[in-house]
This record gives sequence, structure tokens and C-alpha cells, in this order.
Amino acid sequence: MTVSFGHGIAVTPLHVATALSATVNGGLYRSATLLPVLGDKGSAGARRVMSEDTSMLMRGLLRLVVETGTG
Repeated sequence: MTVSFGHGIAVTPLHVATALSATVNGGLYRSATLLPVLGDKGSAGARRVMSEDTSMLMRGLLRLVVETGTG
């Protein structure tokens, strides 16, 4: 509906979950998979997409939304 005036965006739930996991996981992006990743193998495939400080700040903001709500 909003694409007609240029403000539309569409993402899948998997994309949202992957983005949020990178945001709260210290800024490290890992591809989504249904297979278990054991030990340090998960760290090898990780790619930094934001700094740890930014990730910590975002974690705090997400926690505040849950604890105190938002307008």
C-alpha cells in the first residue's frame, strides 16, 4: 500500500531476526541456519557489521522499550 508514494519496504521475518541478532550479538553478523553450530566454528563465520559499543547501546535501548514501554 505504501509503495505507491515511495515509502514502502518489505522484509521477511527471517531478515528481521537476522538483523536483530547481529544488533544484540556484539555487532557480529552470522548467516541464519537450521543446522547446529558447535564450539568456535560459529565465530569463524562471523562478520562485524557494527562496533561492540553500538551493539551495547542498542541492547540497552531495546531493554528499555520492554521494561518501560514506548509511545
